[in-house]
Amino acid sequence: MRRTDANGWLKVTHVLDGGIAQAAGLSPGDLLASMDGQRITSARWDKVLASLSENTQIHITFYRDGLEHERIIALQSAHVPMQYELTPKKDV
Repeated sequence: MRRTDANGWLKVTHVLDGGIAQAAGLSPGDLLASMDGQRITSARWDKVLASLSENTQIHITFYRDGLEHERIIALQSAHVPMQYELTPKKDV
């Protein structure tokens, strides 16, 4: 999922195939409110993602067209967020 900050909310801009956002039914334009009761903001995004673990259920609250929606999904290993560290290529 790609997102942007929108006045203190995280606004979904793109939903990637096979990701947790797609599994939860999120769409571009949705505003994320919370995951497992933790308020989601740009500043807290990494902390909230780091708290997720596979084979658990997560509760997602979001707003679409001014209405609150809730989803509970089982987090599979394919959905667990991964972070990669980029390092410069060494000259050979």
